[in-house]
Amino acid sequence: MPLTVIVSAAGLDTLHSLTRLLPFVGSADPGQAASLLRGSP
Repeated sequence: MPLTVIVSAAGLDTLHSLTRLLPFVGSADPGQAASLLRGSP
């Protein structure tokens, strides 16, 4: 699961503490993120 999805689901407003990792983390489109958060394949 992409880290940005986890952080967003946790309700965090900023990724400041994770900025060193973000260049290496892929992003997810909104549909994929919704599926991941719901536990759907």
